[in-house]
Amino acid sequence: PELFAPRPRDPALRKRLHLDGGPVLGFIGGLRPWHGADALPSLVERLVPRHRDLRLVIVGNGPLRSTIEQDFATRGLEQHAVFTGSIPHDEVSKLVAEFDVALVPYAQPEHDFYFSPLKLFESMACGVPVVATAIGQIQEIVRDQETGLLCPPGDLAGMTVACDRLLNDSGLRRRMGQAAA
Repeated sequence: PELFAPRPRDPALRKRLHLDGGPVLGFIGGLRPWHGADALPSLVERLVPRHRDLRLVIVGNGPLRSTIEQDFATRGLEQHAVFTGSIPHDEVSKLVAEFDVALVPYAQPEHDFYFSPLKLFESMACGVPVVATAIGQIQEIVRDQETGLLCPPGDLAGMTVACDRLLNDSGLRRRMGQAAA
């Protein structure tokens, strides 16, 4: 609780990450197939026409990093993605505080299993509304329309609409973030 709580934004960190005053989406986690990170370039591509200064901060590393970086480059969107790589756990909350929306885009698993990601709790504890996939315990933790917005797995159009809704409504973000915390 000392680390993961609402906090003010850090202008020096924003400057270092080139978060130039536009909206910020955030993803925290391993860059692995089941985390849904491979959908991030498509999501950003859909949002950029309406949010020209959008940045996506990707915190973490994994086997899909180079593929995802290449996908952003192929789409001409590399200036919209900030990859931090792995960082110490006690630094994560500082980055989460810079997010307008946290993304939890997990893919539909091929089998049922316990699914309760720590990063979901950390983002919510920091007062950041989430756009998440409605699978496993995520759909029990996130109260749709209250602490975040839920989308079916693989529903890129739904995730785009949810992100767009939150990015366009600072009051809604604030209310959902407070409820999440």
